Amino acid sequence: MKPSMQTRKDRAGFTLVELLVVIAIIGTLVGLLLPAVQAAREAGRMSVCSNNLKQIGLALANYESVKNRYPPARGLVEMKGNTNDYTTLVVLLPFLEYEPQYNLIRSVVASGTNPRSNPYTNGTSGSGGKYKNFKCPSDDTAFSVITAGNYRINGGDTPVAGGTYSGGYKTCFRGPFQNVNLDANGSVTNSNTAYGRYVRNKDIADGLSKTFAYIEGICIPGATDPAGGAVQSLSAFSVSTWGTGSARPADCMTAYTTWIGTLFPGNGTAIGYTAGDWWASQDGGIGQQNQRVYMMVPPNGGPGCTSNNSQYAHGYLWVNASSWHYGGVNAVMFDGRVVFVENGIDAGNPNDPPGAAVSGSTDPLSYRGESVWGVWGALSTHDRQENKSL
Repeated sequence: MKPSMQTRKDRAGFTLVELLVVIAIIGTLVGLLLPAVQAAREAGRMSVCSNNLKQIGLALANYESVKNRYPPARGLVEMKGNTNDYTTLVVLLPFLEYEPQYNLIRSVVASGTNPRSNPYTNGTSGSGGKYKNFKCPSDDTAFSVITAGNYRINGGDTPVAGGTYSGGYKTCFRGPFQNVNLDANGSVTNSNTAYGRYVRNKDIADGLSKTFAYIEGICIPGATDPAGGAVQSLSAFSVSTWGTGSARPADCMTAYTTWIGTLFPGNGTAIGYTAGDWWASQDGGIGQQNQRVYMMVPPNGGPGCTSNNSQYAHGYLWVNASSWHYGGVNAVMFDGRVVFVENGIDAGNPNDPPGAAVSGSTDPLSYRGESVWGVWGALSTHDRQENKSL
């Protein structure tokens, strides 16, 4: 006997149990697919970040080809009366197809305009400051701050001294981007031993493929910088041994952390250290360390660090390499090759001091010889002739 129309109609829908089973299956599939989707998105962001560094590396090589030298960390003759205020990224703009913007930036520097008040770098005039090439897509904070940037120069494997100690801010002479001292005519002078000299290809004795050029550093939201920024570095205050040359990375890796912007222990001076909130500004507060990364603590191995030794009237900031990528950070070498540096890279023993001081030097933060920070440190020096590579 054929079933009645009423019977077929009664059997057309799902039962409650069947509906719950279908919902459970869909939920399981979503749970399985969502991580894959997120991983794909991060892979895309990672690719953009790598490409950004690639373009910066090529721009750096083109700059060297035209100038026959690399830009210094401080002392940019192109910036006229603001040679110590602007970063290397500014002078690379013409080599990144931003020559019109570069000319606008320079049009006001002669009047003493620094990057924080320059309308073409602080985001207040047209597209000024809005350069996505200098931001990693994985760092949401960098994209929330117009003037922020994630790519910073390799500062070497020894921090820079600051304040009044041995005559002001210094280069440790171990990193490929050094401070230079310019005379009134814009020529380099070595009369002040606190400064270095221009670095050329021939000076990178370790090899272009074995020396970091730019590397990632994240922007961490913190207290408002009095100078106008909104991103500050999470840092540690308990390291007090820098002046003796016996500071250890472990001191920074295990130190308690606090948001910079409070009082400076040791002399009570208010400070405003920042990390990456101004891509165009070398001055990160009182430390001139806004756009450098030091290779002592391994990638993502700990917060930045400051000295609380009152001998340093202004102190300094030790910024570490960091990123929101899983497992490491991106970097570009001087030959333009982009590499991914894993968090677990050989970085030496964090309980070791930096090494023996230069014989006869009054600056315990300047050292000779191979880096004691393993492959990580070796790739940050440029003329120690260390045969180490990734």
